[in-house]
Amino acid sequence: MDDGDDGKKRVLAVDDDPSMRLLIGLYLAKMGYETVEAADGDAALAILEADDALDLVLLDMNMPGRTGLETLAAITHDRSRPHPPVIVVSGDSDKEHVLAAIRLGARDYVVKPFVPAPFLHRVSRWVNSRTEREWDRLDPHVSRVLKVTMEALDTAWRNGEQGAPVDYAPFAEIGDTLADVASSTDTAATLLEAIRRHDGYTFVHSVRTGTYLALFARAMGFDRARTATVAAGGTLHDIGKSRTPLEILNKPGPFDPDEWLVMKEHVTHTIDILRGSADIPADVLEIAWSHHEKLDGTGYPRGLKGDELSPLTRMASIVDAYVALTDRRVYKPAMPPEKALAILADDTNHFDPALVTVFREGVFRKRGDGG
Repeated sequence: MDDGDDGKKRVLAVDDDPSMRLLIGLYLAKMGYETVEAADGDAALAILEADDALDLVLLDMNMPGRTGLETLAAITHDRSRPHPPVIVVSGDSDKEHVLAAIRLGARDYVVKPFVPAPFLHRVSRWVNSRTEREWDRLDPHVSRVLKVTMEALDTAWRNGEQGAPVDYAPFAEIGDTLADVASSTDTAATLLEAIRRHDGYTFVHSVRTGTYLALFARAMGFDRARTATVAAGGTLHDIGKSRTPLEILNKPGPFDPDEWLVMKEHVTHTIDILRGSADIPADVLEIAWSHHEKLDGTGYPRGLKGDELSPLTRMASIVDAYVALTDRRVYKPAMPPEKALAILADDTNHFDPALVTVFREGVFRKRGDGG
């Protein structure tokens, strides 16, 4: 059910400078997006007229012929069809021009030359607008948890980048809602089906981890309050990736040894962020600290072994591995749930076989989409 959607997001890059179109295309390819190019406003409008499957427009302001503002007005004022969101990408930083673009309907304004990571974060934020609009038609619990989680993670991500603390209150609300979602097989299935169409990897991974931890906690007999806390921990467990370089986070292939060391640091970054924040429950810290630990001591960051892994740590490592296997990434399609569950069951050196059975039987048998 939740094994991903392999359709790429498609972005129209409108710029009269071919080197800029090439640069944008290279950056977008790192995110797994397909770039469609236009050299001027008229060409962009013709493409938009013929192609209703575009997810985002990146629009230069200073172009020969029809200007960027004129092109923007033509895009946003056409009420005959829905249009993708528009981000202006321009060397013009004049305040009046920025305000004019926003008034005409631009969702964001990026000044060239731009820094790749913040630029791609903003692209990722808007490229999923079509998918996010569909959430309004879902079960209210599902719609609300998706919207609240997106906003909370976006804020927490920015805070993490800047060394600021995380506000735990919205994540407590998210955990509470996920505890309700986990009590209904149909509602949980709706949430997991809805999230698979989104293309924001960290957001998707966090929502899926929180949801599966809530389902697992119920299967383990946790009370509602602890189920909610565990679900909140799942949504926050990777917030330290806000400090991981984008070229490593989205690398389309294996890490070299130095890159792997940098990637593993996301755990200690998460703990630094959470320990510097107020009112973070112990279970949330444990999930963040221990979800990459393995039974045989080969996990990280502490190399815990055997009885050093608490039941919650064992649960978190199972869920994180399952979600990672079944996530769709730039460099791989989503693995079918049955195959991922079989891998976990066979890997008794890393994962507690009794808890893998509880996860499989208690979560997937009841939902009807697993083995």
